[in-house]
Amino acid sequence: MLYFFYILLALLISLGSWLLEGGEIGALLQAPAMIFTLIPPLFFAIAATSWRAFALSWKLVFHHQAQTSPKEVEQACVYLKVFGYTSLFQGLIGTIMGAIATLASAGGFTVDVVMSELMHHMGAAMIALLWGMTLKMLCHVAEQRIRSGYLSQAS
Repeated sequence: MLYFFYILLALLISLGSWLLEGGEIGALLQAPAMIFTLIPPLFFAIAATSWRAFALSWKLVFHHQAQTSPKEVEQACVYLKVFGYTSLFQGLIGTIMGAIATLASAGGFTVDVVMSELMHHMGAAMIALLWGMTLKMLCHVAEQRIRSGYLSQAS
């Protein structure tokens, strides 16, 4: 339970610093970026490992089990590693796609309109990368939680 408190505290501190810098919560909550960096990596990681590794990884993050074998622990950690890296790369791809779409639609407008729209859309494109980095960080923390919990049980 303390694990959730620390994760929530870290996320709230990050969000608070964003708000203190003048950011808006609505700018971070873009459904296309969230879906793009969450759903495909979920299935890529399942395809690279298994449905069992998917279920086991989240079970081990929330509940340490004494009857878990080292092979199962490793499978869960591999799932989280693949999911985290795929989310990160998917966020980078989403940012590049957003930048391409923004620049492709910039023609035919006046300079003032292009600059204001360009800044807005480029900022939106960066949100996919932010989500990818956040998911990678959370997967890394979850993987380390599993590894440290299992190692403390084994010794």
